[in-house]
Amino acid sequence: MIDRIEQLLRMHGYAKSDANEEIFYVKVIQNERKGIYILENISNEKAYQKFQEGKEILGEDAGILILIFQNNQKVSWIDYERQFDELQQPISMMLESMPERKDKKSSVYIPKMTILLVVVNVILFIATKIMGEAIYQWGASSWPLIVGEHQWYRLFTSNYLHFGFDHLFNNMAVLCILGYEVEKKMGSLRYVMLYIGAGLIGSIASVGYYMATNQNVVSVGASGAIFGLVGALLIIVLKNRERENGFYKRGFIIVIVGSLYHGISSAGIDNAAHVGGLIGGAILAFILYRQYREK
Repeated sequence: MIDRIEQLLRMHGYAKSDANEEIFYVKVIQNERKGIYILENISNEKAYQKFQEGKEILGEDAGILILIFQNNQKVSWIDYERQFDELQQPISMMLESMPERKDKKSSVYIPKMTILLVVVNVILFIATKIMGEAIYQWGASSWPLIVGEHQWYRLFTSNYLHFGFDHLFNNMAVLCILGYEVEKKMGSLRYVMLYIGAGLIGSIASVGYYMATNQNVVSVGASGAIFGLVGALLIIVLKNRERENGFYKRGFIIVIVGSLYHGISSAGIDNAAHVGGLIGGAILAFILYRQYREK
């Protein structure tokens, strides 16, 4: 498949550069410079590094296209500045004309940080069963303790405690589904930053709401951070609505709407934390995911 793509690029006036270890094609017409990387089995973050390298080689005004071939023969088209529209149709037609080949050795993405977060939540839940109410008294969110006693750490710890098995199971099930997608799209480091940040924003929103309404409510749970993933996923879907091949927008939107409906319609739910986490996750994703793709 790659050989045929290279033939197509040569037909469009591109010449292979020997200055790079990777496959890199260059085209120079008058003052216009363009470069195309053909890469295999790399993350979006590594692809962006190649985008920057191409800019360093050809100049800041040059257009850089990244074509990523995965083990399962899926091809990702990454044109950050939309300078290669003339190639998208012929390359897409060529790819569609090729039969799909299943690769038994295709890699499976493992969301390491999502797994770690689930493990942490489960361990702390087991600890609550061993220690009893003491752990809630230490780490749950309660605005008189947070604001009055300056126990600000509760804004963080309350996101990792749960009142019962159903509470834990429901949150962890959603975390596995949403966390997998967001971590895969953003990278583990940015994903963790977003998860923690959205959880803190949700806790602050909850404290602010109950303080304003003078309700002394004790709350725990990961749902504020999880709704941050809902907000992040919404931003990711919107940013990829036109050019991310294989991005199942409709299914993700159903998940987002279902999550929101469940939070709003369920009794005994801290919707202030949900709304705060949702907005916080969307804002953080807009910042972090934009930096990830365009910086």
